[in-house]
Amino acid sequence: MKWCVAGYDFEESRYLFLSDWMKKQGVENTLEILEMSPTEFTDNFHSLKEKFDQIRIEKPFRNEAFLETKKNEAGMILLKTADCFFRDNQGGWWLRSPLYEGASNILSRQKSNLRVDHSALIVGVGGASRAIIAALVKVGYQTFNITNAFDDQATELIAELRRMYFSVRFKFVSQSQLVLLPGTNSIVVNSTPLIDNNDILDELHYFNFLIPKGLVWDLTITPIDTPLTKEATEIGAQIYRGYEFAAATDVVWLGWVCPERAFNEKKLSQDMKEYLQISR
Repeated sequence: MKWCVAGYDFEESRYLFLSDWMKKQGVENTLEILEMSPTEFTDNFHSLKEKFDQIRIEKPFRNEAFLETKKNEAGMILLKTADCFFRDNQGGWWLRSPLYEGASNILSRQKSNLRVDHSALIVGVGGASRAIIAALVKVGYQTFNITNAFDDQATELIAELRRMYFSVRFKFVSQSQLVLLPGTNSIVVNSTPLIDNNDILDELHYFNFLIPKGLVWDLTITPIDTPLTKEATEIGAQIYRGYEFAAATDVVWLGWVCPERAFNEKKLSQDMKEYLQISR
């Protein structure tokens, strides 16, 4: 199998590990990492189908991929974001979201710990946030607080979400308002990067917004333990780290591209953790 990952400024080590891990499981594959500008992605997106057997889509192109594709499966029309272009056995290409499916599987396993009668705090407005919001709505969350470094991006997303989910409440929370939020959120999901100028992460470390023993999802792949997850550990929150989320996503994708094989998510997650620790 010849596959690629198209994106810009993303965690390449995750996919380099996955390619090597697949080989160890007996799945021969060749991976190509494609760092693209927005213009290059738009111009070359569909031509990638002629060169590769499977295509993974990374930030910041997950929403753009949906807009560039006219033929979609029913579920994708509501989701409006995709993180893979999947080729089926008949040669047909379909946008799909293993990220959404992986998040749904995680939530299904954590069902006894979910407090859907409380709100969810979403940090970031990219494709990952869209997919996770959809998964949270699916399990029963009805109230969302959404924050982002750029206010206009958040308000634009909220306007779109309100058109899609009529009975669900979405509220914009500015960065300055985060420390004023009451402790009524049972889950916080951070999809923003761990970089020096991401000031919004500093506001999250107080955890004033989270109920006792709430859920903390940090999608950051490296480092394995971020400042956010370290602080969450101190307050006794239930944590799901980036590599665990990546493994849950990747095992869904592997099930699609290698349906004749069975893959162990727990082993994938543990092996990824060890690889990331060594590579750092």
